[in-house]
Amino acid sequence: ELNEDGNQSQYGLIDAPTEVLVSKNHAVVWQGYLMRTFDFGSPESDPQETLTGPLYEDVVILDTASGSDVDMYVLDDGTVKQRQGSEAVPIEGSPYDTVLIDGKGRALAYVTETEPMSAFVLDLGAVTTLTKVDVNVTASKAVDDRVLDLTGNSVDYLNASIKSIAVSSDYLVVQVNLSSVDRLVIVDLATGNQRLLGDPLFPAGSPSIGHGHVTWQHKWGLNSLSPSSKDLDWDVSYHIIEQNRTYPLHPEDELNQTSPQAMEGHIVWLQDSGGEEPPEVRIHTLEETFEPYSSITLQVVTLLMIPLLIIWLIQRMKERNPPVEV
Repeated sequence: ELNEDGNQSQYGLIDAPTEVLVSKNHAVVWQGYLMRTFDFGSPESDPQETLTGPLYEDVVILDTASGSDVDMYVLDDGTVKQRQGSEAVPIEGSPYDTVLIDGKGRALAYVTETEPMSAFVLDLGAVTTLTKVDVNVTASKAVDDRVLDLTGNSVDYLNASIKSIAVSSDYLVVQVNLSSVDRLVIVDLATGNQRLLGDPLFPAGSPSIGHGHVTWQHKWGLNSLSPSSKDLDWDVSYHIIEQNRTYPLHPEDELNQTSPQAMEGHIVWLQDSGGEEPPEVRIHTLEETFEPYSSITLQVVTLLMIPLLIIWLIQRMKERNPPVEV
């Protein structure tokens, strides 16, 4: 029952975007000043509808126990605040120049204008801890020289800035703009180790992380100075963190695949219809690949089969050559 065009003219707001936020036990539909909260534990109950005073720049919700109120954090005029009832209270130590926030599970991350290449991660578990991550997107000189050949612009490390973040309880994924290209970095929050995701030669963006997977959109193979039609559209891939391996999510085509989301057991994204119809929702079900199964289980089975075969051969020889009675 939301206004399709986001028109809230009674509040002086037109074309408000609609966003759906999902946590373990709640969902929030956010459009402009209007918020509707759904409790998964009471699916038959009506959603709780509230109006916000200010127009928030961004909203995230974190996991809570079943039956608990939704744990919501908002970005309000550069300050990170926690919604408490109808009010929003600044979190302790919140800066006044925050430009990005994200959250998942019990982790909340944000980026400030003052430190455009650092991300701050709040672990809101039993003991609240704050971790500062200085992001490194440096590639080899050969890679950077190739980016210059493909785009006509140099990789600008001095003016680099974080453009998007995605956080889970264990990892942080960061999209960094380097003028000529956007790169992705994954950070292990326990060890501090960082590595580039995808191909640092080509544009990447819209990262999402969850349940041991990362997914993003990219334009692999794009030569900006002489582009081919098949390289101009966005494609999506996903990465299995434990294996450190990346896989495509669809065959190569000339349709835009955007806004991927890592969910439990699935990767979901939007695919352009190729015409005037709205984008289609595409779902990829994550299944156990044969390779890790074969590399462990089949090796064990093979080793166990060797002594069984020897015993079987000895038994067959005894049957063919019975002992001679004296």
